[in-house]
Amino acid sequence: MLEPARRAEALLEQLTDGILILDREGIIRWMAPSAQRQGLSPRELLGRPAAEALHAGDAPRFQAALNEALAQPGTAITVDGLQHPVGRDGCEDTLTFLPDTEGINGVLLVTRASARSQPMRERLAHRGLGETEEQLRQAVRLTHIGVFDHDHRTGEIYWSPEMRRIYGWGETEPVVVLDRQTSTANTWSLIHPQDRDLVAAALNHAHSVDGDGLFDVEYRIVRRDGELRWLSTRSQTSFEGEGTARHAVRTVGAVQDITARRQVERQIKLMKTSVDRCNTAIYWVSSSGGITYANECAWQSLGMRPEQLVGLHVWDFDPDFPPRIWRAAWQRVKRDHYMTLQTRHRRQDGTIFPVDVLGTYISFENEELVFVFAQDISERERAERELRLMHAAIETSHTPFFSISPSGQIIYANEHACLSLGYTREELVGKYTWDIDPAYPPERQPEAWEEVRKAGVLRIESTHRRKDGSYLPVEVTSNYFSFKDEQYALAFAQDITERERAERALRASQERLQQVALVYDIGLFEHDNLTDEVYWSPELRRYWGIGPEDPVDLDSFRIAIHPDDRSLVAQHRMRAYDPQGDGRYSVQHRVIRRDSGDIRWVDTRSQTFFEGTGAQRHPVRTVGAMVDVTSRVTAEEALRHSLREKETLLREVHHRVKNNLQIIASLLHFQAKKVKDPGDLAAFAEGRNRLRSMILVHEKLYQSPDLSRIDFGSYIRALARDLQRSYLTTGRNVRVRVAADTLELPIESAVPCGMILCELLTNVFKYAFPDGRSGTADVSVTAADGRMHLSVSDDGVGLPEEFHPDQSSSFGWQLIRNLTAQLGGHARVDRRNGTHVAISFPRSSGAP
Repeated sequence: MLEPARRAEALLEQLTDGILILDREGIIRWMAPSAQRQGLSPRELLGRPAAEALHAGDAPRFQAALNEALAQPGTAITVDGLQHPVGRDGCEDTLTFLPDTEGINGVLLVTRASARSQPMRERLAHRGLGETEEQLRQAVRLTHIGVFDHDHRTGEIYWSPEMRRIYGWGETEPVVVLDRQTSTANTWSLIHPQDRDLVAAALNHAHSVDGDGLFDVEYRIVRRDGELRWLSTRSQTSFEGEGTARHAVRTVGAVQDITARRQVERQIKLMKTSVDRCNTAIYWVSSSGGITYANECAWQSLGMRPEQLVGLHVWDFDPDFPPRIWRAAWQRVKRDHYMTLQTRHRRQDGTIFPVDVLGTYISFENEELVFVFAQDISERERAERELRLMHAAIETSHTPFFSISPSGQIIYANEHACLSLGYTREELVGKYTWDIDPAYPPERQPEAWEEVRKAGVLRIESTHRRKDGSYLPVEVTSNYFSFKDEQYALAFAQDITERERAERALRASQERLQQVALVYDIGLFEHDNLTDEVYWSPELRRYWGIGPEDPVDLDSFRIAIHPDDRSLVAQHRMRAYDPQGDGRYSVQHRVIRRDSGDIRWVDTRSQTFFEGTGAQRHPVRTVGAMVDVTSRVTAEEALRHSLREKETLLREVHHRVKNNLQIIASLLHFQAKKVKDPGDLAAFAEGRNRLRSMILVHEKLYQSPDLSRIDFGSYIRALARDLQRSYLTTGRNVRVRVAADTLELPIESAVPCGMILCELLTNVFKYAFPDGRSGTADVSVTAADGRMHLSVSDDGVGLPEEFHPDQSSSFGWQLIRNLTAQLGGHARVDRRNGTHVAISFPRSSGAP
């Protein structure tokens, strides 16, 4: 155990040699003021290897001397001729490893100029190592370093007076370092609870038999007087033995109170963190406009990284501050020591945003700077713009708007409010609600205000009185709000004159609709597809035989449908509910009344309404009407039966007319056999052909499902074939081609058309191809623009030049002209390339 340290009478300033303390790695841990007089700088060297203070070529010699000193504790190892960077010719350095010296536990380095002092060995012999060591102890005391020594073999502990002062330990009080099992006062209990794991881990490392024995930790203690202190402790534990027999024998160390440093560091860190994390952009700007610092908010607001922003100039991101403007601004802020302005910043992506800037001039260590706060005011400007827009919208709104105080006084009215009541703004503002609304006299104001305040939003219908005494129906919506301890009601007064008129019209329409429903006995129904609720009107209940109080639902509807009609109804209902469809439902079916079992016919029509789009479209509501059509269905069935009987009778008539005409044609055929004159024989054939055209009409009508009209295309094909066959016996080889649209003609049009066609084809067969020639005739029937177009053309010899169809007295052409006039048409004859006759007439109003 070392004896108590002797007080040194000489102060550190008396030391003439440069004194430094190195750890065993050669790192400079402490420097005496005398070292600075030797040209060494603590700020540059503390915490760095001592070899770095030498010329690069001398570092190996110094390291060899350090290794030798470490190998021989207590022996002074001198190395001469070392060159330090301060420019001296050479230095003599002496290194002594002092593991047992109080407060050192490292290497004592003494450096001095070679020419100014005697050799170190002689100096040490003259003054003695003890004198330098004593001076070192005094230096330790003056730097408030506490020294301790712990002999692990005897358990003895030495604390220097400074050590006791740091811990708040009594001057004569025994030191107990660790005693976790008893309540005895000990230093372990002074360690802050949150730092005990850290200290314990460092102790275990320092005392580990396979470790290096170094303990170097900063931690907190709570002294017995309650004061919190930060300590920096560094110690070295020495060992004896080898392998498993190796054990700690001694620990020597020093403790320094770093509370003040820690507090300053914490304040600096707190200040730096506050600045770095501040949600306002902060910059340090030099007099040249360069950015020397920017906090996180600053570089994030500009969309940059810190290294991109620092080094830029103000004008690189502020388009309103080019260099010329910046120089003027710098002179102003330097003169006034502050500036405030609104400008714009440009992000890295080129977007511009407005900022409010506050700059403060600072001179620090002969450097002039501006400390700048830049607040992004985009949201503020947006809010102000929205407020202006809102005010403009309210002021120009066509809805009267009032702001009313709790007392009922009008404190604001927009332009339309003044116009609707016939007041100027000066006349209206300052009045009370009862001045314009007689329904709310002054005595009702407290009650009305409380009602608005509790409800938050209140909607009422009332009547406003204009300045001229007339009245205006309104719907008033009042919104309660408070602002800066003041209460208001914002009231919107909607003129409901048109709405009331529309409501009256709607009520009248509903009444008329109800009357129509009663007169026509229409049943109404409604189905809410979301809630599955069903409404049936009284008339509809009566159709189905359901009492007025009986519940109804979709099952009531399905059960009452006649079994033979259920699939039909289900199919139509599925189509109406299809989201891809139009929602319409129209079907006629039978129902079985619940009360009597009677079968009734009903005609039902409805519309289903949908919401959503695409795959989200779904039915939400179905409304419809139902009419009992039993009597109509019965009458229609009777009428259809009667019509079927009449159709049968009419077919029989057509059949008998055809047969009678056929008999006449046969008689003409037999009579013609007795005729010898060719002209007379031809007249008989032509008459028979004319009869054939009429016979064909009645035959087609007899075969047609519609007895009022025939398929005219089929008719003219058959007529052309019959005529062609009748003239084959004459040796005329004429091919007839028929092109006809699919159309139907009533009998009053079909008969004259058939006779006209018969005459025209007869002329083709008789005159177009004389002397046994062969040729072609084309028949065309079309319909367009409400008219029928019938044409017959051939490639024969054509009409003689002296022949004029419109003046011909022949029976055939007279018949053609008369029948064309009967149809209301006209005929046109073209003599080029054969003969072409075209007849056009209006389609009958009964024609499809």
